Amino acid sequence: MRHHLFLSSLFLLSMTAYADDAQENDTSSEHGLVVEQNALHQQNSMNPLPRNKRSVIKTSNPQQEISSLQAQVKELQNQVEDLDNKVSALKKTENKEVITPSGRPEVSNGVNLYLTGDYLYWIAQETGLNYAFKTGFLPLSFTPQGEGEDHYPQFSFDPGFRIGLGWNWPHDGWDLCAQWTRFHTAASDHTETTSTKVVLPAFANPEAAVFPFAKAHAHIRIQLNQIDTDLGREFYVSKWLTLKPTLGIRTLWIDQRYTATYEGAITTNASPYNQMIFINDSFGVGLKAGLSTQWELGWGFSFFGIGDFALVYDRFEVERQSTFITAGPSPATVTSSAKDDFYIGRCVADLSLGLRWDYLLAHDRIHVALQAGWEEHLFFGQNQMYYLEPFQGIRDTFNKDLTTQGLGLSARMDF
Repeated sequence: MRHHLFLSSLFLLSMTAYADDAQENDTSSEHGLVVEQNALHQQNSMNPLPRNKRSVIKTSNPQQEISSLQAQVKELQNQVEDLDNKVSALKKTENKEVITPSGRPEVSNGVNLYLTGDYLYWIAQETGLNYAFKTGFLPLSFTPQGEGEDHYPQFSFDPGFRIGLGWNWPHDGWDLCAQWTRFHTAASDHTETTSTKVVLPAFANPEAAVFPFAKAHAHIRIQLNQIDTDLGREFYVSKWLTLKPTLGIRTLWIDQRYTATYEGAITTNASPYNQMIFINDSFGVGLKAGLSTQWELGWGFSFFGIGDFALVYDRFEVERQSTFITAGPSPATVTSSAKDDFYIGRCVADLSLGLRWDYLLAHDRIHVALQAGWEEHLFFGQNQMYYLEPFQGIRDTFNKDLTTQGLGLSARMDF
């Protein structure tokens, strides 16, 4: 199609040039015709021919030739315009899908790799960890009465990190990234019986004679490790806004150990010591989908938002260990344990918002990005520890949620 268009255009230019030359020679042609007619007239006057022998001189009209050429040129112009319309229609047919421009960082003469590093300062919270209930009591009998309060381990902010390696795939602006997140934390709490309130255990073994204790202590340790492998494409949807949908795989393992200890009998028929240890370990793999946005402000600054959702199939290994000392004149130490393992599907949700700054260095050969934001992570049903309810003596499952939230300081370098 392009070859025919080029030949038609070349022919059009040639005909236009010919028409211009013909118009420029119009005056000289008319002058030459007059001179020729005068010469013939003089010759015929000197040598008259017979009437039937005289030749008839035919003259041409240059104006008519020009008009004819102009009509041909116009026809060629119409043909060229028609070919141009056909080429445009063909291009639209070939490009039915609208391709959005890539919005990822690009460097000159690079190897299409990038590194990420994050400093995390998070705090964890987990429901279902109330280990003691502190309430009022009746004198002498120590029977609980009135309103009370639950006691939980008190978490504080702890550091963690996230590191990653990415590849800017040349295909359609895609990129592939793998990141490892590590966060370990611990929490403790302690309470004691006072003159107005006693401490009731929440996890004491019901095989022991359970009564109020003089004091109670709880400690929990949480170790979180997570690997995310994501495939995504960042693209512009307007001059100052980019979107990046991602799909990937999440691998997650979380180990927990929770200890609740009760000491000091305040009645003669109560156990002086009772300890419960819960182990709650999980390992799972699942699918993940997410969407990132970047709202550019200018001068390299932008707001960002990242949301992810994962469905993880987990294998849980839970264990309960119990140790208590019997009451009475001949106390004895009794230990017991129970284990279980099972599979369960769970949801994990992530959300982060913050401010980012991008800059190109070394003649656009290196790209750096710095950002600070707040992150929220919710692990549904992470607490699968179980215990024996002290006053009913039945098996119960915690089935509660774990959350981590806090500050994330990040750096990225493309090269």
